[in-house]
Amino acid sequence: MFRLFFILPIIFAFFVSCKKAGLAPFVHQENSSTASSAESVKASDRPSDSSGGVPGYLTLGCTLSFPADGLGVDSACVLADQAGKASLPTYASVWSWKYELEDQGSPAPTVIISELTQDQPFHVVYRFTGQSREKLLSQAQKAKFSLKMQPKDGSDVVVIQESIAKKLNMSLATRFRYIKITFPSLKAPWPDTQELDIERLELKWENVWRQGVFSDFSGRIGPYEAIVSASSYAVDRNSFPFYAFQRAPAGNIWETAFRTYDTGGQHDAIGAPQWLKIDFKDYPIALQGIKIDGGDSRDTAGSEGSPDSFYIEGSADDVSWTLIEGSRFENVDTTNLASFEWGKP
Repeated sequence: MFRLFFILPIIFAFFVSCKKAGLAPFVHQENSSTASSAESVKASDRPSDSSGGVPGYLTLGCTLSFPADGLGVDSACVLADQAGKASLPTYASVWSWKYELEDQGSPAPTVIISELTQDQPFHVVYRFTGQSREKLLSQAQKAKFSLKMQPKDGSDVVVIQESIAKKLNMSLATRFRYIKITFPSLKAPWPDTQELDIERLELKWENVWRQGVFSDFSGRIGPYEAIVSASSYAVDRNSFPFYAFQRAPAGNIWETAFRTYDTGGQHDAIGAPQWLKIDFKDYPIALQGIKIDGGDSRDTAGSEGSPDSFYIEGSADDVSWTLIEGSRFENVDTTNLASFEWGKP
């Protein structure tokens, strides 16, 4: 479940306590009937990273990003409770997502609202299109997003609403459906090492490190479905590429095909470098970092084919690839688990 503290830092706009019979018609508005009798939510009572949330309170958080297809600007919002992403049917019988735009003249942008399933980290995505990216970004930054909901009988919750315009940090990094990690050379303490070996990989996005769960080439990394493929793998040893994310009980690893790297000099790739690719399907990510644990080959010589250089590219269509800024590393040591980070989207 998408934990509350996974959401990027936000400045909250506070609401008033709602009577047990129901909430205000729009959670981002106050009306005269509620404002006169309500008490303010104290800052010390707000959900925080340390408290993990306050029972009885819901928080609406949103983040901006540029879609991988290059069309417009996205604002993704999640309603969180103490446990993380709230289950709306738990609190409400009927709900709908709303937005307000600051008047910036005409023409107005087109805004498409797409509600997501509960297994996704966000509840809804607002896509802004129909203008230049600069104008769309300005509109999205100053927009107010809210939730109209009819609470179930007996509910007693307070919604803390967020205005995007007051955010300190916005997610503006490009998201990619496909992520490809390429390994040009190895750090090989054994002269005869000719294969790349990876026993563990973790990826970081939205400020959280994610591990994989796979029993086949299709599985999950963090909360998202993913398909893993590679330039090659050792078929005779069943060293499948998804073992880089999900180690089998026997300690299986991803190992490339026989003799894919030379045995002299810098142990450079023979021909095109070997690579590992992840398809995140319906939810592109803005990658921030990677953890790599290479080596520990299962052969009798005990050689470690750990990468000592790599770079990461992203793609929306698996055809055109873009180097992710800051993700190229040279002369590194990955014989033990090592972390590499390059930014905060």
